[in-house]
Amino acid sequence: MNLKKAGRTSVKILLFLGLWALLAALLPVPDVQNPALWRFFAELIPLLSTVVLTLVFYRHEKLRISYFLLHNKERGLFLGLVTGLIWLLLPLLLLFFFNQMTFTGVHEIEWLGLWFLSAFLNTVMQEFLIRGYIYQLLWDRYNPLAAIIITSIIFLLLHGGAIEAGLVPALNVLTMSFLMSALLEYTESIWAPVTAHFIWNAFGALIFGAVELAADYPPLLETRFAEKKLICCPDLKLEGSVIVLLMNIFLTAWIVFFYRREKRAKASHETKGKEAVAK
Repeated sequence: MNLKKAGRTSVKILLFLGLWALLAALLPVPDVQNPALWRFFAELIPLLSTVVLTLVFYRHEKLRISYFLLHNKERGLFLGLVTGLIWLLLPLLLLFFFNQMTFTGVHEIEWLGLWFLSAFLNTVMQEFLIRGYIYQLLWDRYNPLAAIIITSIIFLLLHGGAIEAGLVPALNVLTMSFLMSALLEYTESIWAPVTAHFIWNAFGALIFGAVELAADYPPLLETRFAEKKLICCPDLKLEGSVIVLLMNIFLTAWIVFFYRREKRAKASHETKGKEAVAK
């Protein structure tokens, strides 16, 4: 490995993350009384910090922004939607079937649309932060596998609470990042992981009360998880479930399978085309 190249790449990544954290911390959240509006601004500021720094760093590196941001938007949205629904609903159904999860009440939520918008901003921020500039820098300087592994480790470190909670929550966060990166590579569109991640966060937290976001996000349904073999950490809800870990691995393998099949089909088609021209 070229140590000088690795050092420069590491400095750029650390500088990007450091400036993002500094900028997000320096920009004040407006002092508003409405909790939904306060949360909106609390999510908007880190997103704006991410967008500004991404554009600056992309311009400096002369990276091809269109590769991830503009290509295959419809394909990305569709496959992100399908993956997100399977990813969230199947574990919920299995946990409910095995009596690991029960719904104990219903809450009334004011400004539900604004809460959903805030969850969307948070999702876009996370995906652009991890699978935007940093991911493509590693992709261009090394290869997709390096980009997937390193950004997933960064994603895990940014979710320090999962590491403190234990092995299963940490593995859930790590494999979740693998899944989002697999979607990104398969669709060549960042809107695929954004859509799937949004469904998990917004519907999992705001509707089912089964995903942990910031503490002030209100759930429509009151959900209780049992402390049994399939749930190691009831307080972490779905993030503490072995079923989610298995689902992450299965969906990642499923996407990789179709990704490789498409690559082989494309290579075979190109080979036949060259042979036809040669004749």
